[in-house]
Amino acid sequence: MSGNRGGSWIRPVRRWAIYLRDSRRTEGRRVLQCVYCQRSIEDLLADDLFLTLDHIKAGGSDAEWNLITACWGCNNAKGTKSIKQFAADIGVPAPSIRRRLSLRR
Repeated sequence: MSGNRGGSWIRPVRRWAIYLRDSRRTEGRRVLQCVYCQRSIEDLLADDLFLTLDHIKAGGSDAEWNLITACWGCNNAKGTKSIKQFAADIGVPAPSIRRRLSLRR
């Protein structure tokens, strides 16, 4: 998120819509997860982490197309890096992350 604005910069209903859009289906249920590391919300909460919204293009629009579900750790580590730069940092091929982004539409 641009500048640590907390959760009040986006309406809760929009936030949940993005979380659901980026979720995956497993065994007939939706699993909320970080698009970058793919850890589920259950795993994140066990480590005292939580889901956030990250701007795909840092400093860009707050529109849904520029927002992605990310855990606090990935969002913080990515900062203003591009997806390509961040993917290299975490050892995930950028095309893999881009494929996850394209599947959400």
